[in-house]
Amino acid sequence: MKAQKMKKTPSALKWLAEKRARIAGELQSAIQVSELLGADVAEAREALQVAERLLAAARQKEARAIEELSSLDQVVGMYDQGIDPTQIEPINAWEGTYGKRGALKQFLIGTLQAAAPNYLSTKELEYATISHFSLVFEHPNIRMHWYKGSFRGTIKLLASRDLVERKHSKGANRYEVGSWRWKQEVAPTLAEL
Repeated sequence: MKAQKMKKTPSALKWLAEKRARIAGELQSAIQVSELLGADVAEAREALQVAERLLAAARQKEARAIEELSSLDQVVGMYDQGIDPTQIEPINAWEGTYGKRGALKQFLIGTLQAAAPNYLSTKELEYATISHFSLVFEHPNIRMHWYKGSFRGTIKLLASRDLVERKHSKGANRYEVGSWRWKQEVAPTLAEL
């Protein structure tokens, strides 16, 4: 039996095949990068929306504080014209930490109920809590201690009592920021009635 003679591939065709394979690899890589960057852009837009909502809330609180401070300055001036209210130094007043016992939990419940059925990220809840209670942390370690203890502990308590539910993102790992919402009442089915 005669062996078939292999046809030699022309060098120009080899070059074209290699060039095509290289370009196909670049395309595959570009598609992967585009998908990842698209996800990053979507995440950044969501973070921007959160930041804009938090900024609007902070500006509202700032406007209310300016108005209230102006009113108090007028009252101080009526009481004693010799006192310059601007010389009174600001303080960070805490009655306890959050006021009455359970105030942090009640604030988080109210915030989540007001946003229902929408989810709020842990960051949104954190910033809203800091703003609402006018918390000031002198050092990042103090803030982290508060976050891991009081704040996160309260959210975990609400979750353990089945009052809130966490939104699990695709491919989320345990270190990503979670989203929470007030657990919706589920109407009983006809069979349950």
